[in-house]
Amino acid sequence: MKKFLFSSFRNNLTIIIGLGFFSMFSSVFSLVLPYFNGVFLDVILKKPDIKIIYNFALVLFLFGIISCIVNFFYSMSMTKVKNTIIYKCIFNIILHLRNVPVRSIDKYDPTYLNNRIVSDVSSIFEFFIENYASVFANGVSILLTLIFLLMIDNKLIVLILIFIPLYIVLFLLMKNPLFKIGIKFKEQRNIFYSNLNEQYSINEFIKINANFSFWNNYLISLVKNYITDVLKYNKTIYLFSSADSILSLLYTVTTLIVGGTSIINKTMSIGEFTIINAYLNLIQKNIRYFLNLGKGYQDAYAAYIRIKELLDLQEETNGYIIKNEISCIKVNRLEHLFLKNKANVFFEKNKIYGLIGDNGVGKTSLLKLLIGVFSDNTSGNIEYDGIDIKQFNMYEMRNKYIAMLPQNIYFYNLRLREIFSCYSENIVKKIEYTIDYYNIAPLYFNENFNIYQLLERRICDFSGGEKQKILFLCVLLKKAKLYIFDEPSAGLDNSSVELLKNCICKIAKQSIVIIVTHDENLCSICDVLYEL
Repeated sequence: MKKFLFSSFRNNLTIIIGLGFFSMFSSVFSLVLPYFNGVFLDVILKKPDIKIIYNFALVLFLFGIISCIVNFFYSMSMTKVKNTIIYKCIFNIILHLRNVPVRSIDKYDPTYLNNRIVSDVSSIFEFFIENYASVFANGVSILLTLIFLLMIDNKLIVLILIFIPLYIVLFLLMKNPLFKIGIKFKEQRNIFYSNLNEQYSINEFIKINANFSFWNNYLISLVKNYITDVLKYNKTIYLFSSADSILSLLYTVTTLIVGGTSIINKTMSIGEFTIINAYLNLIQKNIRYFLNLGKGYQDAYAAYIRIKELLDLQEETNGYIIKNEISCIKVNRLEHLFLKNKANVFFEKNKIYGLIGDNGVGKTSLLKLLIGVFSDNTSGNIEYDGIDIKQFNMYEMRNKYIAMLPQNIYFYNLRLREIFSCYSENIVKKIEYTIDYYNIAPLYFNENFNIYQLLERRICDFSGGEKQKILFLCVLLKKAKLYIFDEPSAGLDNSSVELLKNCICKIAKQSIVIIVTHDENLCSICDVLYEL
């Protein structure tokens, strides 16, 4: 897990180290400035001179300009490297999940899963990137500040030694509550936004049934429950920050009493008090940094646990055999959760096979089992040309030699040109050749539909029948050895179905063709019908 996550740093390691030096410069400047101001006060009080004021002001101005420039480049570089690393890690997680069995991912709502991954990865890497150099810088700052204070007035070290253990005790008391409430709140927040997103996806369903009152009350209930979770989370956070504020207040009051008494007793000058007070405040700031670092760690650790859960999902096995020809497929006593009965079927080249049966018997599931998309929790055998499917590299087989027309189109925001680009760089030429080869021009060039004029349109803007034509053309763009059509006539008129039938018959002359359908018209072209 750690190796997987921190591999994201490799390409940006030099920049990250450089950012650490920027952070160190900022810390050095924060140490020099209080001393500079204190010396300035003492010099002015002892020897009032306008030239001294100008000289001090010039030095301060130059330091400030340099600091602004450094902070600008630091902020820009930090933003770039942080986002680069975060989204590289998200990309790697997505690649991992693509190799996990489908059913292991389908149990997660997509919106929930996306929010979970993005928020948790951001929490982990923002915590590390923003703190890896700051931890060292703040530690050095405390050490150097203590040295300066020892040189000025060692009695004040006692004050610091009293308050440091109090901050440590506060963190130890709040450590477990922060972790538990953090991991629970992250989960509840992701679920809430997933449920909110669902309201948009079922908008048409709500309008069809016009049961607005029910769904309005449901939405109100969601918000109320989430607000309750937010309050519980923030209650713990506020308790932590309030205790921190009380300790800080006590620290400040004690500092003023000790410092003010020393000035009255003439054991400390105003300039020295200014320096000491600034350094004491700086130490307090550094101590509070480490306290909040502990709080941030609990949040990042909760995110780490949730990401680890996803990365621990076992990837499916994939074989090594790749065949550019498939002569036959044999299914023997195949059992799966989604199959109502054991499947015993045989498919061979140059024939069209129809899978028929009632809804819910597992026709679509059988198709996914045949091409290795469903691979877990099965018994029985699937063989390609006498070789067990488990020995095949099914990723390569599906990519090059298997084409499937699914029931639904999964793209939404992509444009038609982008989808076709998966199959060829020269889209127009490839489409023209394919349509001409299968003699299906009336499907794609008519008064209502011209494929070339629609390449820039988003998929969500097409009708159901138009989407079906697009899916069918995507299948034809592959030179496959196994073609699978799941309800290919859905949404098509009679003339379009006739063109589709002729096309499928031509495909079958050099490939295995399997059709799932309830359409008797399509059943008429099948050489063999299997009823599941």
